[in-house]
Amino acid sequence: MLNADSIVHDRESRVVAVAVDKDHYRIVATEDIAQGQSILTIEGQVTGRPTMYSVQISETAHIDLDDAKLVDKYPERYLWRFLNHHCQPNSVLKGRDLAAVADIKAGEEVTFNYNANEYNIAAPFRCWCDAHDKTMVRLVRGYKYLSATERRQLADLVSPHVLRQAQRDQQPEA
Repeated sequence: MLNADSIVHDRESRVVAVAVDKDHYRIVATEDIAQGQSILTIEGQVTGRPTMYSVQISETAHIDLDDAKLVDKYPERYLWRFLNHHCQPNSVLKGRDLAAVADIKAGEEVTFNYNANEYNIAAPFRCWCDAHDKTMVRLVRGYKYLSATERRQLADLVSPHVLRQAQRDQQPEA
């Protein structure tokens, strides 16, 4: 259940909100979300350069914040900025659209696997999700760095642009 102070949005179509627990931001469902249902659309500036906060949407493009100062003023435009990584996510990015890959209950955190959408993460980070043993240090760096086993486990969630980049990397240089 949601036990956080939520930033409430005035758009009636929102099925998620930003929740804050002790300076930890996360996206939570404000109502039940069915598998396959669209959750939100990534908005922001298209850029060719990945950053710590950008989201990869194609082989050469990322979406980034238009202006970092606007996140606090217009959080509903940048909900994606608060999406946390999970090794077994309940949503997936398809281009700019975030969709549920499992039923999500109201109050549940909405997560996605960064490795499924990012080929080479600009700012790698430690995974804190509950999908694996906490004694194992797991660094999230992007699909490029996954083992063959990890890639197979993620196969149903990987974005086409990431697969194309992986195929290109595997081809011998001419």
